[in-house]
Amino acid sequence: KQNELIASQLRDQFPESPYAVFAALAQAKHYADSQQYLDAQKALVWASEHAKTGVPELMPLVALRIAKLQFLQADYTSAIATLDSSKDSGEFSAEYLELKGDIFLAQGKISMATQAYSESIKALEKSGFHEKKQDVELKLSNLPASDISAAPVQGGNS
Repeated sequence: KQNELIASQLRDQFPESPYAVFAALAQAKHYADSQQYLDAQKALVWASEHAKTGVPELMPLVALRIAKLQFLQADYTSAIATLDSSKDSGEFSAEYLELKGDIFLAQGKISMATQAYSESIKALEKSGFHEKKQDVELKLSNLPASDISAAPVQGGNS
């Protein structure tokens, strides 16, 4: 309750500050962890609207969180669209690619998951996040040998 009050005060008094956006992101995570997806979505919409005008450098993070929520709700098409529509994934490019791999895997698009995980690993190698790289390598090595979806695999924009 107290965290909710503090987050609300930050949003009300300093809506264009990075602190208010981070507070909204924290609220969204709390709601998503509690499977309160509608509340999480509301917090992320607020964060997106205020990050665009107040702290645009946080937009890649906000878009990543929105896509993760869409993924949790099995809205794979929207999650991919959110990731693809982000103009610049910036320092989150490896996370964007990993999430794409997770989405493609959930859709049974193994070849596309393989490509996304491989690209994520390359991005992680450049950034020096070796522990995270090992996590993605494990995902890559645990992939099935071929696509499991009945639908034909389309280009990387689906």
